[in-house]
Formats: sequence, structure tokens, C-alpha cells
Amino acid sequence: VGHHPAAQLCARAGDHHPLIMGEWWVGFQGGEFCVTSSPEFRSRAEYTYAEARLYEEESLQMRNFGVSGIMPFQVSRAMPPSSQAGSGSAEARANQAAKFGDKAGACAQAIRHGMQPLTIFFWPRVMSAAPGEEAKRELVVCNDSETTRALTAEWSVESASPQKVELTLAPAEQRRIPVAFIAPANEFHLTARLL
Repeated sequence: VGHHPAAQLCARAGDHHPLIMGEWWVGFQGGEFCVTSSPEFRSRAEYTYAEARLYEEESLQMRNFGVSGIMPFQVSRAMPPSSQAGSGSAEARANQAAKFGDKAGACAQAIRHGMQPLTIFFWPRVMSAAPGEEAKRELVVCNDSETTRALTAEWSVESASPQKVELTLAPAEQRRIPVAFIAPANEFHLTARLL
């Protein structure tokens, strides 16, 4: 999270012990053909997307455990060259964007989800449940901005009616909302967003 409101609030309150993760990274720094949790890739676009997803997952994991500030090292490597400032001429950026196709937006979305000041996600990130069984997760809402926010959290099981929760979060506050649902018969995805 680019700024550290929790650290600032703790310092103002006289508590100088915020939880901040210093420099960290994902991926393999010796080459660009595999990342730490993935097989080899056929294209730079696939590799970059896998690296972006790892940054998203690691960022959300740290936020889940109450880390107030993070500093991912070389997160720009997980962004397509066309989206980086100073990445060449407009023509060069357009050529790079064409190589990445729909992966360019997916990379940016993954990184933004993990690092934006206001975010929402399910925890644990992965689960399994037999069809027809009750499944339980937590919906985690983070306000890592510097202002109190009135928010509406919306979540649903794919193709089902969304459920909404109204909440107000102070700066650097996290809210955990228990959710339960019956697991559908087919593979499904959970969706969540802040309104």
C-alpha cells in the first residue's frame, strides 16, 4: 500500500509499532521464464500475468494479517511495458499492448486489487466444498486510506443475487464479515466489490 496511514496514526497516538513489510518480491529474478509457483510460460504476457497475480495474492495475504504498509520490490515488472511511464514512443507502447492483448488490463487489475487503499476480498483465498454443503468464508474489507469511509460491500456466488452490507471504516481499519452459502453443483466463483 503506497502510503502508510496506519503507521501515521500509530505515530500520532504515540504507538511506534505498526506492522510494515519492507522490501519483498515474487518471481524469479534470474530470468523471465518461470515464477516461484508456476511452470514455464509460452509468452511474456503469460509470465507477466502470473507474476501480477502473485503480487496480488501476497499483498492480500499481508493485508489479511493486518500489515499496515507494504513495499513490493520491482512490482513494475508485473505490468505490461505499455502501461509503464517512460516505456518508449506511443508506437512502441501500442506494439507492446498488442502483444499482451487482454492480459494487459488483467495485470493492472490484479495489482490494483492487492494494493489499492480500499479493497475487498474473501479469506481464505482458496477453499473447497462438496456440492450442496454449506461453505463458510470471511469477506475482508480494508480501508487503508487516510479518511473515514462509508462503504457498501457487495458479494455473491456467481450467478446468484448479490448480498449487500453497509459499513463505516475508520482510517487503517479492517472489517471481517462472515459469509455462508450453499456450494453449487458446478464450479463457481465468488465475487465481491465495494460500491
